[in-house]
Amino acid sequence: MKKKLAPIIEVNNLSVFSNENLLLQNISFNLKRYSILGIIGESGSGKSLTALSILNILKYKGLKQIGNIIYNGDNITSYDSNQFRGFLKKEIGIIFQDPSSYLNPSMKCGDQMLEVINQKSSKDFLSEILKKVKFSNPKEILNRYPHELSGGQKQRIMIAMMIVKNSKIIICDEATSSLDALIKKEIIELLLDLKKEFELSMIFISHNLKLIHKICDEVVFLKNGKLVEKGNTNDVFKSPKNNYTKNLIELNFKPIVNKSENEPSTKNLLTIEKLNLEINDFKILSEINFNLKRNEVLGIIGESGSGKTSIARCILNIYRNYTGNIYFNTDNIKDFNRTDLSKKIQVIFQDPYASLDPSIKVINQIVEVLKFHKIAANKDLKERATSILESVNLNSKLHNKLPSELSGGERQRVVIARAISISPKVLICDECVSALDKNVQKLILELLLKIKEKMSLSLIFISHDISLIQSIADRIVVLRNGVILDYRETEKVINNAKKYTKQLISASF
Repeated sequence: MKKKLAPIIEVNNLSVFSNENLLLQNISFNLKRYSILGIIGESGSGKSLTALSILNILKYKGLKQIGNIIYNGDNITSYDSNQFRGFLKKEIGIIFQDPSSYLNPSMKCGDQMLEVINQKSSKDFLSEILKKVKFSNPKEILNRYPHELSGGQKQRIMIAMMIVKNSKIIICDEATSSLDALIKKEIIELLLDLKKEFELSMIFISHNLKLIHKICDEVVFLKNGKLVEKGNTNDVFKSPKNNYTKNLIELNFKPIVNKSENEPSTKNLLTIEKLNLEINDFKILSEINFNLKRNEVLGIIGESGSGKTSIARCILNIYRNYTGNIYFNTDNIKDFNRTDLSKKIQVIFQDPYASLDPSIKVINQIVEVLKFHKIAANKDLKERATSILESVNLNSKLHNKLPSELSGGERQRVVIARAISISPKVLICDECVSALDKNVQKLILELLLKIKEKMSLSLIFISHDISLIQSIADRIVVLRNGVILDYRETEKVINNAKKYTKQLISASF
């Protein structure tokens, strides 16, 4: 007999305040027993605040919440601290985006699992739990520190902690968004298997609508702290009632940008020949050969550890101990000093905040580059910097702000402005939009393509998102374990995909 899907969690009229600012306004929804509820929204919409409200830990962040949260018929907002500690310990758990921030770097994984249940337990018991989260060498993993594990392995340790304490509800707050496609698919399948085996209920928070549509029974859409739509996932995605919901769904289920109609030149701007790289006797890259044409977007796709960023570091002369040759036009890049090479090749990294000096105002980030490269006279520096920031559509009100006062998309615009300020010929985009919401991704990609056409730039676009690469690249390099498995025009790579590329495509949400 099928179990009745009664609510295990009911959130009623939840509001959250920071001083006089209303961050969440009258949010109400249910999580049905044994089901998965998806919470969707852009950055700043209130997704994570909603999750932290259920855990009743916002007060430790100086925030105030009102409303009722009912768990199995009990109003947990009326619990005293001891009652709530018991609820958190036994009934509910949360898996965050970055497991490294929540695992103790000084404790072995096995000790951290024991700490969760606050009791002694046999290594055989813990090994069995690790087997359930797909570790083939559980006893070895128990004796490792977090830094000795990959991102996917750390996330599986976090999941194991939820299982070992017998949680009834698991909240996944962007739990797979920082993982590459194949690892993401593996973690999602693991969570779904564990949900079935342990009869779990889940709240899945994400800005990835394809993922939510695939795995969730019901869905909630948030915008600016307000609930704009909720209901059965298939019904909402098929016939959204709210315009915001409709636009967000359309954005996620069609190509994010249209490729430039201008054909790349037939002349090579960058040529990589027989590139090999070893670090500490470990082979990183093996016999890498490809070229970048003038006015071309070349995509490089592969899992974490495939060698994508290592290629970029070789091109940038950060790694110099490689064998083989890299030519800019006909000149070997090893013959350039760092300053001269930076005038020809610039890079945009994934995390714009880490790329900017947190103590310097936005406009001065550009002024410093112009001054260092003697691109403008001192009296013209501010005017030139302002013009460059305007060219990347950064609001003039933000020019005198610090990076911490900007959103992720705004910071990335500053990084782009800084990169193009010295008029390079090649721009390397290393996962430069992977941490951004879909609509912000679209704006940044459209900006990059506009700048590419205006400045006749060539782009190397590095990503683990094959749908993103497909929408922007003229040709694609497919990497695995430091070896090129495919290197052709985009349409041929996708439509006549080889075995590994098919796996990447099927794993793409």
